[in-house]
Amino acid sequence: MLRVAINGCAGMIVCTALASPPAKPPAVESVRPCRLAVFVNDPDPAGLNLRREPGSEGQIVNTVVDGDAMLDVTGSRGKWLRVERVRGADGTVQFEGEAWAFGPLTAVRAKRTVALHAAAQQTSSTTATMPAEQIGAVQACDAMWVRVRHGKSSGWMAPDAHCGNAVTDCV
Repeated sequence: MLRVAINGCAGMIVCTALASPPAKPPAVESVRPCRLAVFVNDPDPAGLNLRREPGSEGQIVNTVVDGDAMLDVTGSRGKWLRVERVRGADGTVQFEGEAWAFGPLTAVRAKRTVALHAAAQQTSSTTATMPAEQIGAVQACDAMWVRVRHGKSSGWMAPDAHCGNAVTDCV
C-alpha cells in the first residue's frame, strides 16, 4: 500500500499486479493396463534395472542379468513398463512385486511376418511389416497389444503376433 497526499487530501492508492494464475503441475500420464510378456534386450552386461517408479531417477529395486528372462508386464506409462514378475527360461521366479523397466531395453519377437498398426486395433492402418522371428524393441503396451520399434519402423503388434520368450517361438 502507498500513502500519498494530493492537494492537501490524504488518501491511499492500492496497487495490484496482474499475476498469472499459479502454474499447474505437469500432468502425470496415466498407466495403460496391459497383460503380456517381454524379454530382456539390454546391451549392458550388468543387466536391466527394475525401478520403484517409472523414470531413470527411480530407485533400483532389482537387476535382471538373465538375458533369457521373461518379464510379466501389467501396464505402461510412456516408454516405461510396469513389471509384476520376472521368470527365468525354466520358469523359476527371479523377482515378484511391482517395478518399472525401460521398455526400449526389452523386446518381443514376431511369430510370423506381421503388420505393424498405427493404433492398437485391427482396423487401424498398417505402418509397416515386420518379418518373422525379428525382434522389436518395446515402446508401450495396451491390453494385449504391444508397440514396437523395428529398425526405422514402429507400430502396434496384434496380441497373437508377438512372442515374449527369448528362447522359444511361442507356437
